[in-house]
Amino acid sequence: MSLPKEKMRLSLKACSGFGAGLGGLRLTCGTLLGAALALGILLPYPASLLAVRVLKRRFESYFGSSLCRELVGV
Repeated sequence: MSLPKEKMRLSLKACSGFGAGLGGLRLTCGTLLGAALALGILLPYPASLLAVRVLKRRFESYFGSSLCRELVGV
């Protein structure tokens, strides 16, 4: 899937608050949030819900947590 430059710019801008665990609060990892957003764009509802649940479970299994503060050790 390819987005026009303006839509790509707006998409990246819309996700800018995900950094450092949701706006720097060290909550849910911004990478995980961004991946959930991408799944929502790529998959129809409700398949996207299941895919996000699977992603979160695998993410936590691999990294041990989905919280930024625990992942970066701060």
